[in-house]
Amino acid sequence: PTTDDLFYNSPGMGYGNLNLKPETGDTWTLGYSTEINDRTNFGINYFESDLKDAISWSDNIPSVVENLDKQKKRGMEVSLNHKINDMSKRLYGIRGAVCCGNTEQEILDGVEKMCWNVLQDNNLSADDIVSIQFTVTPDLDALNPAAALRRSKCGQIVKNCALFCSAEPYIKGSLKQVVRLLITAYMPENSNPVHCYTGGAEVLRPDFATKKV
Repeated sequence: PTTDDLFYNSPGMGYGNLNLKPETGDTWTLGYSTEINDRTNFGINYFESDLKDAISWSDNIPSVVENLDKQKKRGMEVSLNHKINDMSKRLYGIRGAVCCGNTEQEILDGVEKMCWNVLQDNNLSADDIVSIQFTVTPDLDALNPAAALRRSKCGQIVKNCALFCSAEPYIKGSLKQVVRLLITAYMPENSNPVHCYTGGAEVLRPDFATKKV
């Protein structure tokens, strides 16, 4: 018997029983489980039991724990477990910037290389990413960076992600022809995000500069 079986005391609802006998008998289970993917598991179990002095709560109110003379059970359990969110992860902001010429191809190439580096260096999957935001300086108007990203080799990864682009505010003396990036994503606790400043944008944050182009 469990502690509740013996000592439970809820006036009007139910009571334990200090005179319970332990259950005796045989129980066997046959089960199978498999991992569908890294977040989903499927399992199926068949069981049979043949018990003497089986412990059970009576159906009346207040309910009382009692021993049954004999109890036979058989059944099947099917389970499908899917991990919606890994609680060992936390939200991070990952930054990037790239300079490029004002043509569709140059913007496409620059955005693709910058974003590909960030996704690969931080081992990000589509499920990890919350949103991707760009800002662009006024002298780049040949192609929206969000559209460029969807057309790039990263497009399949980010096809269900929220993308947004806005104009970079003009600051006197600021670097020209720059696309800036902020990816909000879940990563394992205590991660060190790898940022990507490349293609001439290294001067903005030398500490985030990458040799990749």
